[in-house]
Formats: sequence, structure tokens, C-alpha cells
Amino acid sequence: MRRLHLWMILLLLLPVTVYADELPRPIRTAYDDDLRVQQALNLYLPEQAAPPYPTILMIHGGGFLDGSLQTLSPLARAFQREGYAVVNITYRLVPDGIYPAPVEDAFCALAWVAANAREYDLDMRHLFLLGESAGGYLATRMATEDEPEAYLTGCPNAELGDMRLRGAVVYFPIIDFNADDFQPIGGALGNALFDGPDALRQPVTDERREQLAAINALNDIDSNTPPFLVIHGTDDSLVPPTQSSLLVDALKAVGVPADILLIRDADHGFAPLIARGPGAEALAAVLAFMGERLN
Repeated sequence: MRRLHLWMILLLLLPVTVYADELPRPIRTAYDDDLRVQQALNLYLPEQAAPPYPTILMIHGGGFLDGSLQTLSPLARAFQREGYAVVNITYRLVPDGIYPAPVEDAFCALAWVAANAREYDLDMRHLFLLGESAGGYLATRMATEDEPEAYLTGCPNAELGDMRLRGAVVYFPIIDFNADDFQPIGGALGNALFDGPDALRQPVTDERREQLAAINALNDIDSNTPPFLVIHGTDDSLVPPTQSSLLVDALKAVGVPADILLIRDADHGFAPLIARGPGAEALAAVLAFMGERLN
């Protein structure tokens, strides 16, 4: 898992260079001063757009073990170029990010958006969530949670304000750690999420399966959940496409609009590779999905 993301970062150097000269630099800050490096965000503001700006909270993947603000930076630049404000966040990773720390951090970052919306002209009535892999899990949990205040204890900004979540986009999301066809990876990541990286190779106990069932991203889906666009490669070697199918089926079962884009022959991790291939196809679909919901 770590080797995959280091390789991706090397590939992303070219897109970052392409965008750097023509778009405003991101504003780097932290949504919680306790751990300014781990609980950090980059705010990308569009240059030629009328405020207030539709806003995307973006969450990188990495199996809860890896990832940074650079992971999805080319994707953030692409949305910035299209007139969106992007709040690209990182969060406490294992071993510091033992569950529920990543969920708490994601909501704390959202509370920062609410607290700073007026200063940066962020449109809280046109807000989107976007996450990939482990970040897709977090985005799904955020979109379906009816009581987010439970995760804001200790966060500097404890109010989410009057926001309207227009939709969620998740790339190759982790949804059900216990799914049979997601083993042994799902169980190993679940072990690490609760007990740290040393638990990756430990057996998955019945007690652990119960804990993972309790944090299944499907648990809180109801008719109030916002629309979803779910994107997955058919040849994903880390997270099987059935994880996305589980999510879409659960959303449709309660009447929530949900579309799935299965990209033929694509593997895991293509979200930031926007210049061509699966990443470009996915970006076009995301822009269409969000554009339809800006009215």
C-alpha cells in the first residue's frame, strides 16, 4: 500500500507543475492547532469566478496508513480551474489516527469550512464531499451521519452551521471491511485502524469483525442522504468493485439518487491522474455530476 502511493506521488509532479503558474497558490493552514501537520488543509480558491464559490471538501486515501495533501493536489487544481473552492485535507494516520480519529478529523475540517466560509467566500449552500479509497470511506460516513456533533468534541470549531450538502463523490471507496471478497486486505486494514500497524498481520477475531461491522459505511444510509457518484475501476487490485456496488445498492434501496461509473481495465489509485485515461474520464463525470447540482 505505501509503495503504491509513493509511486503515484512521483507521477503527480508533472500536473502540479502545469497548474502552478496559472492558478493561485493554495492557502495552507490547520483546522486543529493540536497537530498542525497532521490536521492540515490546503484551500484552493478560484481566480476567475463569482463568489460565493461552490466548495468541495476533498479527502485523500492511503488505507488510513499513508497519504498527504499532495496525493490529490492535481485533482484539486482541476476543480479550482473550473471555479470551485477546494478544501483539501489530511488527517491523523495510523498509528496516531486510531479509530475514531480519522472520522473526527474529517468532521473537524468540515467545521473549519463552516467557521471560515464568510472570510473566503465559500458557498455553504453548494457543498460537496469527495474522497478516494480510505477517504471515500470517510466521505461516505460524513454524508450519512445524522449526529456529526458526536465527532466534534475537542474540535476548535464545534458548529457545522447552515450548510447544504449537494452531493458526495467517492472513488474506489472502502465500504465494508468484513466483505468476503475484500479479504485479507479489509480485515488487515481494520486491525490497523483499531490497533495500529503492528496488527496488520494479526488474525481478524470475531470481536474485531463486530467492531468493523459497527463502523460499516452503510449503517446510517437513509432517505436524507445526499446524491452520490461512485467511481471504480473494474480491475482494482486493492478494493474490489463490489464495495462500490454495495454502496450504490444501499443508496438506491432508500430512494437516494446514486450513479456508478465502472471504468474498464482501471486499477486502484487513478483519481489524481487527470491528464488522460481513467482519471480524465472520471474527472469529466464528476464535473457533470456537480454541475447539475449547482442550481
